[in-house]
Amino acid sequence: MIRELRCKSCGRRYIFVSTAATPCRACGSALEEMELERGVYELASDAAPSAASPEPKAAADKMVPEDLGYGESHGYGPAHGGPTGPGDAPAPTP
Repeated sequence: MIRELRCKSCGRRYIFVSTAATPCRACGSALEEMELERGVYELASDAAPSAASPEPKAAADKMVPEDLGYGESHGYGPAHGGPTGPGDAPAPTP
């Protein structure tokens, strides 16, 4: 038996495929049976995970290293083999 149940307190609607009604999962109030209206419905089982949004990425994950003149903007790409930072360049010969 398929029934649509609605919470009297919070107005949420549930579709149960059984013969036993349970309290509203959101607020615990009694549910009343009603006719299923036309529309699109999302179904979830009791074991469905919560629809919580994922954690936002930390600011450190979004940081781009500062280009100090030894990066691709100055012609030193990964295959260049040139200096990688201050102090890496060979010292001039006297």
